[in-house]
Amino acid sequence: MRKQLRLLGVMCITALLCYACGKKQTEQASGYSQFEKPDTTSSVQRMKDYHYSATIENGSEQYTYDITRKVDDTQPTIMTDEKIVYADNYINLKVKKGETDILNKTFTKALFKSYLDKEFYDMSILEGMAFNKTEEKNLCFVASVSHPDTDLFVLFSIKIAPDGSYVID
Repeated sequence: MRKQLRLLGVMCITALLCYACGKKQTEQASGYSQFEKPDTTSSVQRMKDYHYSATIENGSEQYTYDITRKVDDTQPTIMTDEKIVYADNYINLKVKKGETDILNKTFTKALFKSYLDKEFYDMSILEGMAFNKTEEKNLCFVASVSHPDTDLFVLFSIKIAPDGSYVID
């Protein structure tokens, strides 16, 4: 009788352990597969608005620039392979030479379209812009067009001449 009770106890413990292990495996698989599933919410992902300004000495000239990034709801959204929808941005760059405005330009991804292949262009947004360096009398900025939330991006150099004209490389 004692052997039968012990055997019954061992069987119950074994059944509980099997159930617990089986449930744990199911939870792990379920938790993992949640990361595999695309986000089915209909919300559009938006980058935060951004503003930065600084003053630069270039030779004997003093320049002040303002960079403002905002979500651009007038541009088409993009959808990633994971079915996440992102809004595009626009970036406004204002440059003053002393007290004189020499550039007030709004950049969108469309301005860089001719430099990008169609597939990259269709899956990317205009992400950012920053001052890079002075080169001779030019101010050099960089702008990035990227696939959101990835390391895939293309950097562009924007050289601004003292008269406010610019060239994109």
